[in-house]
Amino acid sequence: MKTILLGLGLLMAMALPAQQVSKGLTASNGVFIGFLEYKPTDYNPNTKYPLIIFLHGIGERGNGTTDLPNVANNGVPSNIKNGHTMKFTWNGKTETFLVLSPQLSNSYGSWQNFYVDEMLNYAKKNLSIDTNRIILTGLSLGGGGTWYYAGSSLANAKKFAAVGVSCGTCQGISWCNFASANLPVWAFHATNDGTVSASCTNNAITNINNCSPTVKPYKTIWPDGDHWIWGRVYDTDYNWQNPNIFEWFIAQDKSKPVNKRPVAVAGSAQNVTTTGGAATLNGSQSTDQDGKIVRYVWRNISGPVSVGMSNAVSTNGIASVTGLSTAGTYTFELKAIDDRADWTLDTMQVNVTNGTGVNQPPVVNAGSNVTITLPTNTVALNGSATDPDGVVGAYEWSKVSGPDTYTLTNNKSANATLSNLVEGVYVFNLRAWDNLWLPGDARITITVKAAAGSKPPVVSAGSTATITLPANTASLNGTATAGTNAISTYNWSKVAGPTQHAIANASVAVTSVSNLVQGTYRFCLKVTDNTGLSATDTTTIIVNAAPVAPTVSAGAGSTITLPANTASLNGIAAAGTNAISTYNWSKVAGPTQYTIANANVAATSVSNLVQGTYRFCLKVTDNAGLFATDTTTIVVNAAPVTVPPVANAGGAILITLPANSATLNGSATAGTNSIASYSWTKVSGPAQYTIANTNAALTSVSNLVQGTYNFRLQVTDSKGLTAADSMILVVNPATVTKTSGVNAGDNVTITLPANSVTLDGSSSYDPNGKINAFKWTKISGPDQYTIETPTAAITKVSRLVAGVYKFQLGMWDSKWYPTNDTVTVTVKGAAVSVTTVTTGSDVTITLPTSTTMLSGVATPATGATISSYKWTKISGPSQYTITNSAVATTSVSNLVQGTYKFSLLVTDSKGATAADTTTVVVNAPANQYAVVKPGPNVTITLPVNSVTLDGSASYDPDGKISAYEWIRLSGPAQYNITSSRAATTTVTGLVQGRYVFRLTVWDNEWYPTGDTVVVTVNAATNAAAKVTDTINTVPAVTVDAKDAVEVKAKATATEQVTVGTGSVQVYPNPATNTIQMVCNSIATGRTQVTFYDMTGKATWKHVFTKNSTVTQLPVDISKLTQGVYNVDVNIDNKTRLSARFIKQ
Repeated sequence: MKTILLGLGLLMAMALPAQQVSKGLTASNGVFIGFLEYKPTDYNPNTKYPLIIFLHGIGERGNGTTDLPNVANNGVPSNIKNGHTMKFTWNGKTETFLVLSPQLSNSYGSWQNFYVDEMLNYAKKNLSIDTNRIILTGLSLGGGGTWYYAGSSLANAKKFAAVGVSCGTCQGISWCNFASANLPVWAFHATNDGTVSASCTNNAITNINNCSPTVKPYKTIWPDGDHWIWGRVYDTDYNWQNPNIFEWFIAQDKSKPVNKRPVAVAGSAQNVTTTGGAATLNGSQSTDQDGKIVRYVWRNISGPVSVGMSNAVSTNGIASVTGLSTAGTYTFELKAIDDRADWTLDTMQVNVTNGTGVNQPPVVNAGSNVTITLPTNTVALNGSATDPDGVVGAYEWSKVSGPDTYTLTNNKSANATLSNLVEGVYVFNLRAWDNLWLPGDARITITVKAAAGSKPPVVSAGSTATITLPANTASLNGTATAGTNAISTYNWSKVAGPTQHAIANASVAVTSVSNLVQGTYRFCLKVTDNTGLSATDTTTIIVNAAPVAPTVSAGAGSTITLPANTASLNGIAAAGTNAISTYNWSKVAGPTQYTIANANVAATSVSNLVQGTYRFCLKVTDNAGLFATDTTTIVVNAAPVTVPPVANAGGAILITLPANSATLNGSATAGTNSIASYSWTKVSGPAQYTIANTNAALTSVSNLVQGTYNFRLQVTDSKGLTAADSMILVVNPATVTKTSGVNAGDNVTITLPANSVTLDGSSSYDPNGKINAFKWTKISGPDQYTIETPTAAITKVSRLVAGVYKFQLGMWDSKWYPTNDTVTVTVKGAAVSVTTVTTGSDVTITLPTSTTMLSGVATPATGATISSYKWTKISGPSQYTITNSAVATTSVSNLVQGTYKFSLLVTDSKGATAADTTTVVVNAPANQYAVVKPGPNVTITLPVNSVTLDGSASYDPDGKISAYEWIRLSGPAQYNITSSRAATTTVTGLVQGRYVFRLTVWDNEWYPTGDTVVVTVNAATNAAAKVTDTINTVPAVTVDAKDAVEVKAKATATEQVTVGTGSVQVYPNPATNTIQMVCNSIATGRTQVTFYDMTGKATWKHVFTKNSTVTQLPVDISKLTQGVYNVDVNIDNKTRLSARFIKQ
């Protein structure tokens, strides 16, 4: 360790009257530490001084040189800067503290233990200190550092006489180290601290107390003060606490036996009147069994009004209270402080009543204090009481404090007996009531000392044991050797660790404990002899977790569409406790046709797939036989059906010369694709014609001559699919003599139920030739009918209903000249003899639709009317609601999945009934996919390197979640998902960068849905260290274009990482063209520098010989692709350093 006294100018600047000077040293790990050292002006190297090591807060970090004065901004060094000599008097002895205050480097976000180690080593080598009286204290971040150092190990805790913590940050340490070391602790916090929660201090004290410490920790919690309470904590007077913290520090000495704290006795309640308005408080009955009480502190903690008090701080415990002029109950607190600056509290009350002549309480005497020595363990309690204005009516003895072991006989009388007492200090209270039941109290202290020359037993709880689940039972192998007296009892108890355990027999030296779970347990064996002397020892049982199976992800599902019939299976796995041995892919559901390329690797492909949904399972097995499985889904959609367009060239056209033009009225219906073009061509007919626009659907054709033309319309869609249609255009000669006669036949009348007729146009004729075509059409009448052969001269028309129809017969003669004629068909209604009803067609609905219509139509018999309707359910599920069952048309709601049959019963005015039924089929609802909620995006700053991913808010609206899976989609390769198959998991080991994690959720139909969350990890605040060695500059080098690759990760911040002994710095950072790399390490020799992109690929290497501690290497990075690069420096294959830079 090399110690450095900083420059004269800085020394003079810090040479305050209290001799606080700036110093520095290089730690054993190569880190420079600047610190403030305080020695009194009358420092004597032959005197042993108590030492305080002070750890500052986060705002005072710095470089240890020019930033070092900031350390004196707060706390202990601030008191020194302001002129305090650190000289304090306790128990009649005046002493001065030496103080060391190191400065934490900006490179660290929390205190590192080596800082305290270096201060201890420096003090022991360079200062005259009392090693039994070393104090560690700190505020805020330094308070957390105090907790962390002392709690890191039992050996660390045993180095100090006491620790003091002001608003310390939360720490995860073994709190039982404080208890096992009998280390005095005093912690402070404010309830309204908005920077560091007061729960950090409350939990710390609770955790220490859970370890059953012999030395109980002190805790002071103020309701106010926020985070800035260190002025109160390190107050050198008595504005906030008495004793002040420095008096408490100076009284601690770990070379002395564990102190037994005093017993404060505030005395009995008093009754006074407002006329007197005064009372005397007497705490002189307080005791200290292993020393003396050196200070009493009284204070009024409640009451109607403020009162005056004289002699509140004294050496005899007697104080006077005045100003009791308002009736009510006043409570006073007594603090009794012994010669080791330890204290206990007690309270008493003064009851103030108005006026004079009130009932006076009895005056009680509990007798003189008693001291006995074991084996004597019995004491007679001889109390008495008198009442100045009446008689004493009742007595009662009760224990106020002391050991739990005792027997109290006749506690309802003035004279009682105590027996079965053990070593310790007992305080008993005697209460007496007068004839008006006004009480009075008095106390007696009984000190029970160990038998002269008696030695307690010696006990060993055995050595530490380690087991690994599923083994959950361990042995407790205690032994004990009797001291002066025979051993009477053994008792095992758990003092720390998980709550779950079962001790087979806690009353024997050797037993077993079962039902253990993962964690670290501490068990205590207490051995007691037959005089009550006891001894304890603890042992530790470490229960390791059961071997962890590997974790596996079969990858996200995929969807392909035929004719594509190959998909990737992208499995990944992470080893648990053991290395992964095998991978195996298999199909667990879906069509039988498939081919897995290689089923024994994590990532493979599957081909030869057909339409359907496949589920493939990846099983990963480790070398101990533990395995894990996961499945993924591949959906193969059918090849898309391509529908061609439909062309329509329009109907036939007939014109008569001299008219020689017509409109070609084409159109098209698109299929799968949109219509791209039209094209008209002549298929047959006369050669003479002119089409105005052959590429328009609607166009004109002119210059026609007599004859029959056939025009064709071809339609082409956007994908090249075509369709065509033709039409006939007939051009008749100019003079046409009607040569034909069309006859549709005679009109017809029929009566239902007859509902068909024969239409006869066979008498039509063409005297000049033959008839080319017929066509029957309906031109008026009801919609219901069927013409069975519309193009025949004679056809049948059926399905007629009541009404008047008019049918037209069109006829084309040999010259395709059309003529037409009509015939009327009258259909009369049938005479109704009975009432009829019909309920219409059956209905099918799908949930969540749960309502439909019930519609009936009734026809009454001749001469009757409909009297009533009644809908009823005759089969199906029990749940339904008919809105109005007494009407023909109603609705039914509240339906559930199943098949219902409803009946409509109709009754006419003559009492006749008719019924019909209808069926309602209610299908189950279509599956609703799960809703994925992976939680909000998260940003953290190193050294925090873990986050919780919470997908527990995800839900399935029509079922339950079957499975969860977390995977990393992008970001740095360094991370660890603790439980990837849980809804809520923790990701640890994160490094600087931007991570994207995907949560996939499967619903109860095993349909997957997913969503992502972004985790941004910012670099820790980092300041470059000052280079103090000669810099050797290596010739500049250039990154060639062939070395540059695309950087796929986005840079978010600058990060410097120190690995090994030394550091490497890159500046400027970010950079565009050139960077300077400064390598600071005592290692020399062949040095290889490698740049890696964020995918882990090496993009550039350079080798040179490093022959000095500090070497500077200029590098031209202008040809590198923009992104983030990791720098690895390997010196002689012995030292590895790393850094990171951003290429803009």
